[in-house]
Order: sequence, then structure tokens, then C-alpha cells
Amino acid sequence: MPEFEEGYRKEFHRGDVEGRILGGHRFAEKALAKAEQVFSRPLSIGRIMEAVCSQYQLSDSELAQAGRARRPAEARAMLALLVREADYLTLVELGRRLGRNVSGLSQSAGRLQKRLSADKGLATRLKKIKERLPPSDNQVGTA
Repeated sequence: MPEFEEGYRKEFHRGDVEGRILGGHRFAEKALAKAEQVFSRPLSIGRIMEAVCSQYQLSDSELAQAGRARRPAEARAMLALLVREADYLTLVELGRRLGRNVSGLSQSAGRLQKRLSADKGLATRLKKIKERLPPSDNQVGTA
């Protein structure tokens, strides 16, 4: 009988939902509700894009446009920063959605992160975007 030497596989060591439950989101909602625990539904890139576009007064197509115009570039960096902070989202997904490379998105998010402490206006914009993504929209079950 052949021996299987597949090695470590990430999908068998981490659940699909919050890293602790194997199964779909509906299953997780029901299981956590029965256990009287909170299920925090992950944000989508689309939802974060809506909040960023609204704050910067850009359309999705303007956000994805090629070029380095300041407002769209800063909005993309903000989006990349928020995606990096969010569980279950990746810059790879964002890159596909925007037609951008991951390295550029990561670098712009890093530069923006450094500017946040010195630029109060930028920090305020980030705060306003996060307020458009209230955690209460993502909570299911009982606390």
C-alpha cells in the first residue's frame, strides 16, 4: 500500500470561519448562536471599496484607473491598508479586483501607514471610513 507524504496543508489546520470552525457561514452562525457566542462576519473588499470611494468621492472605475493621480492613489493605498488589517481578505484579491500588482499595493499601504501619525487629515479620513464599516453590521448571534 502506498504511503501518503503530503506534508502540512493549511486548510486542515484552520477553520473556514474565524479560523475556528470548519463549515460555511450559515453553519457557523447557527453553531455559534447555540453556543451563545458572537459570529463576526468578515467584511468584503466590495464593502470596503464602497466606503473608501464614498469618502474620496470616486467611482470604482476611477479607483481602478491606471495612473498616479493623488486622490485615487491615496484612496487605493487606504483601501490596501484596510484590506491588510481585515481578516480573511488579501491584497492578492484586491490586486485582481483593481488590476494592480500586490507589491505596489503593499508598498503604498506601508507608506500611508507611516504618514498616518503625522497627517491628522489622513487619520481623520481613515477614521471616517472605518465608521462607515460599523462592527454592528457584522455581528450575528448573541453577545
